Amino acid sequence: MRRYSGWALALVISSGFSGLGGAMAADMAVKAAPPPLAAVYNWTGFYIGANAGYSWSNADVTSYTIDGIPILVPPDVAHHRLDGFIGGGQLGYNWQVGQYVFGIEGDAAWRDAKKSTVGGFPNGIDFTTFTTRENWFATIRPRAGFAANNFLFYVTGGAAFDGREHTFVENRPSLPGANRTITSDDTRVGWTVGVGVEAGFGQWSVGLEYLYADFGRHTTLSAPTQTLGGITFLPSQVTFDDSTQNILRAKLNYHFNGPVVARY
Repeated sequence: MRRYSGWALALVISSGFSGLGGAMAADMAVKAAPPPLAAVYNWTGFYIGANAGYSWSNADVTSYTIDGIPILVPPDVAHHRLDGFIGGGQLGYNWQVGQYVFGIEGDAAWRDAKKSTVGGFPNGIDFTTFTTRENWFATIRPRAGFAANNFLFYVTGGAAFDGREHTFVENRPSLPGANRTITSDDTRVGWTVGVGVEAGFGQWSVGLEYLYADFGRHTTLSAPTQTLGGITFLPSQVTFDDSTQNILRAKLNYHFNGPVVARY
């Protein structure tokens, strides 16, 4: 009888340990769910977009002479501040390495800003009208920036191009019929630097950009000796100082790549 009781006790103990081990194994088999993959915005790829904003620039008449004699009164002051709307488009490509983004962008914009200044002749009757009109602006620029997921902060700099039209009209009320006009379309090449920020949403991004451009050279218009209305005009020359341009604009881009990747 004792022998059978011992076997029964051993069987109960064995069953208890077996149940405990099974419960522990069941607990060990259930693991916490892995964390979800974090989405990261990738700026690499081609993009195309539009821009619009405000531009302000300078174009000064620095001298005007007839047969070498200064005529403009005062002789060296005719400031042209050209302010107004600017709008166009851009095309570019980005390369992202880690959190650093490098790229190149080209853009072109339409601009219609005009300013005129009137200068007097010594006789107090005749006068000259100087007009500067800015027609377009374009750049091609490398970019370098830092990406904080879908935000991109960048600096940029490169070549700038500007199309302006200069006109001066000699108005001679004292000599009816003796007026003349000289016009020059001038394309200038300079440099530009700037900063910007973009925020990406799916395959679209919006941004804000500031550019400063400097063209640092003069445009000179010359008129030879002419006879108009029976009046002989001596050689005339006017010089414009085309200096700087500032642009602040908003940008909207469409990115052709798939902008979101998974990070493990």
